Order: sequence, then structure tokens, then C-alpha cells
Amino acid sequence: MEEILEENKKYQKTADELLKSSGLLDILKKYGEVHFAGAYSAGLMMHGDIDMRVVRDKEFTVEEVFEIFKELYFAGKFRSYFISGDWDDPRKGKEFPDGCYVGIKMDLNDERWKLDIWFVSKIELERYRQGQTYHR
Repeated sequence: MEEILEENKKYQKTADELLKSSGLLDILKKYGEVHFAGAYSAGLMMHGDIDMRVVRDKEFTVEEVFEIFKELYFAGKFRSYFISGDWDDPRKGKEFPDGCYVGIKMDLNDERWKLDIWFVSKIELERYRQGQTYHR
């Protein structure tokens, strides 16, 4: 059990350093409140994966998220980028909120880190938390 706690501590520290050094939070906070989810927020990290939600009152448009995506891209801190303006995969279940998605990856300490960023309204965040996420 102690090994698991130490592994989590190592990943949490690296995640905190990554978020700070990349300037990612400074960029995202301009567009809404940043909420963490998944293993990072639960203190259960076993690999390089950070899940985030950028939340504001009104829904994000695809055009707005594309502009944010461009800002992240030109900041140049990450290795690969993925954007989905409307995650409409029919296999999608309630594990994802209804919103726009940006995924970014980078190599750090000989490991691939993946950051999932969802841009959602406050109403959708509450629906998601209650398991009531709807799909367009």
C-alpha cells in the first residue's frame, strides 16, 4: 500500500510541475473556472493523465474552443494536439460530458502524458456529475 501512495505522490508532484511550467492553467483560466477530475483530483495517480473541465455559465461554441486550441498550440509546450468540437461518437456513454474537447500530449520523464480538457457550461457540469449528461 505504501508503494502505491509513493507512486501517487510522485505523479502528483510531476503533474503540478507540468501544469505550472507549461502555463496551461494561466491560459485556461482566462476562459472559465478550471475543475480537475479523475485520478489527479482524487489523489490516485498511477500514470501521466490529467483530466480537466473548463466551466463557465454559457456553452462554449466550436469557434471559441478552436481559438483556445490555437492559443494552446502556439504556446508550443506540448507534443500533439487533438480537438473535437462536438464529440458525437455513438459509442459515447455517460463517462464524458457534453461539450467541446481538447486533448494534448507531451513526453515528460520518459513517459507520455495525456491531458484531457473539456469545455462545458455550468449546467452541463451539474448534469454530468449527476449522471444526466445528454447528447446532441
